[in-house]
Amino acid sequence: MSRKRLVKGNITKITGGNHTIYSKENITLSAKKVNMKGKDGIAFEAPMALEIDEEKPVDVEIGVFFDGTGNNKFNTDIGEAGAPSGPKNLKGSYENDYSNVVRLFDLYPDKKEVAGRRQKVIIRIYVQGIGTLKGRLDDAISSGTGEDTPILLKTTATVLHPIAGIVAHGYDIWNGDRGVQGKVNDGIEQIVEEIVELKKLKRIDTLTFDVFGFSRGAAAARHFCNSLKEEVKVSHKKYNMGGWMDTSYKETITINEGGGLFKQLKNKVPKLPQQFNIRFVGLFDSVAAILKIDAGDFKIEDASHHGINLDLAGVNAKQVVHLSARDEHRKNFALNKTNVGYSFSMPGVHSDIGGGYKTGKEVAYLGFGNKATDKARLEKERLNWIAQGWYLPEEIKVLDKSTKHIKYYGDHMEIKMGRAIQVVETDYLYVLEGTKEVFNDYTYIPLRIMHELANIANVPFEIIDPNTFKIPEELEAVYQTLRTIALTDENPLISYSDSRLLKHSFIHQSANYSPLIGEVGNGYIYANEPVKERLKYDN
Repeated sequence: MSRKRLVKGNITKITGGNHTIYSKENITLSAKKVNMKGKDGIAFEAPMALEIDEEKPVDVEIGVFFDGTGNNKFNTDIGEAGAPSGPKNLKGSYENDYSNVVRLFDLYPDKKEVAGRRQKVIIRIYVQGIGTLKGRLDDAISSGTGEDTPILLKTTATVLHPIAGIVAHGYDIWNGDRGVQGKVNDGIEQIVEEIVELKKLKRIDTLTFDVFGFSRGAAAARHFCNSLKEEVKVSHKKYNMGGWMDTSYKETITINEGGGLFKQLKNKVPKLPQQFNIRFVGLFDSVAAILKIDAGDFKIEDASHHGINLDLAGVNAKQVVHLSARDEHRKNFALNKTNVGYSFSMPGVHSDIGGGYKTGKEVAYLGFGNKATDKARLEKERLNWIAQGWYLPEEIKVLDKSTKHIKYYGDHMEIKMGRAIQVVETDYLYVLEGTKEVFNDYTYIPLRIMHELANIANVPFEIIDPNTFKIPEELEAVYQTLRTIALTDENPLISYSDSRLLKHSFIHQSANYSPLIGEVGNGYIYANEPVKERLKYDN
């Protein structure tokens, strides 16, 4: 509501005490001349916060941010501060850049009180990525399976760091809470702690959630939303008060939504919130990929989620946005699509969309073989990569290279212990190797699009500083094209030249045979093994 006052003469205000003016936005003085006088001078200070009335109902808005597998803002901080690197020291989450989940977390207000007719408090929660824990070695088991896996690992790494302290010494206990379910539990526990700190408030009317996640963190975000919709029984006791010795009471049971959160809250706050809602769910390339070996599930690429509920149809979120990776095609990174809200398949692979890459040299093994026909095939594949714009001719080559981590299976079989075993060839292999510099600036485009869509849905993000997350000039046209698609009904195309620029300099080659998880029998497990087309599941 606006109000305008027109006065032909003078306005004089006299007060015996303080005269305070509050404004949510700017206060503008426009006059021929502005006179300001003060007996003790004039002081320009930071704006005063209008204090909330603890006796009145308060609405609480909570931003919950689930980071991706192998992403951890605290460990990235340690890495940025100069943690030692090496095969026996800190790698993984310590080497990664910050994810877009972290960048959005930093833009969400924290412990902000807003007074007025409708009082509210805004808080934020950060949940470390699956497989990670602040200041500890990454858990390869949880990272690989998405499961909570308590284990004691013997390690020779001893690292003393000024921020983290001793992060590994002799034995490193991998807590059993680093899987998807464990991270959801962690998020709920943090929320409970924050709300309990607000117990000075007599009544919380409404809890409003904004929930964000990347990768398995997106799966955790979806499961968290479903956990909020689970019903929980809440007991209400009303004492009869017939006399000072009368301790009889009438107990009523009500069924509330709120699930594990309300179960933990009900004995820690004077009164449970009257209602809650999920205002916004923002997902970056949602991948559950749950492997449960003790249940006989050895296929991480299948649609089994083992109790992790990804269905958002029943959570009644006001807005759901899912930005997925168009160019991702790893076997172990099946996409879990959303069945509600807005989905946008953007150029890029998994961490181009969700963040985590640093600018630098990328070496990718794109194919291999050990026969003359294999070499001819790899030469054709090389020309195809060049024709599509992924590499310049000098950046991709077929090498005669002996590689220890690639085992090539020959055509003939041997009988061992009554079983036919495919023989592993140990000759020199032909390897198709791509090497080039890849920049990470493109990841700011999905970040900015998610930020803008969330702002439209009234998520209270701060404005992005013009000097941070800058889009390079050569990507400005790409940004405007993708932004138009996301925010309007129009569907413009990225130009041919911009498409080739993206492929060559900004989109990573995540699907390859380079990184290795480990060896099983005569075979190797490749975390990033390519498939021709990405697997996609409806939930």
